[in-house]
Amino acid sequence: MTSRTQKFDLWQDFGQLQNEMTRLFSRNLGEVFQRPAIFPLVNVRYNDDEVVLTAEVPGLEPEDLDITVTRDQVTLKGTRQADELQDGESFFRQERPKTEFERTVKWPVEVDPQSHDAKLANGILTLRLPRPSELKPQKISIQAG
Repeated sequence: MTSRTQKFDLWQDFGQLQNEMTRLFSRNLGEVFQRPAIFPLVNVRYNDDEVVLTAEVPGLEPEDLDITVTRDQVTLKGTRQADELQDGESFFRQERPKTEFERTVKWPVEVDPQSHDAKLANGILTLRLPRPSELKPQKISIQAG
């Protein structure tokens, strides 16, 4: 009777287990466990004078975006197009499908929606909105006596 020894490689076995789990969940339960992606990712910062929103919108052009601003929020809408297949091509992997998105973000303070500056460069949307002068923090002087 001959005995067979098999070399144990923890990292290889772990990688195989991970691949099998990914295959199992993506095939049968993928819909249940998938969280919708938040798009676009945004940062909002502010000071006494303005609120600045930056949003990651790679591959989008200004005409692909619809921005609506009110005193207390901003809504970004648009469509991110998918790559188009040429004749004779098929996808091996497609992680960037056509996606319509809408994201509303509340402002930390009120803004003046009439005055704004919006720029799109290198896939980053930068939206600057001033705070209304009547809502800016005011310094109060105190008189002695």
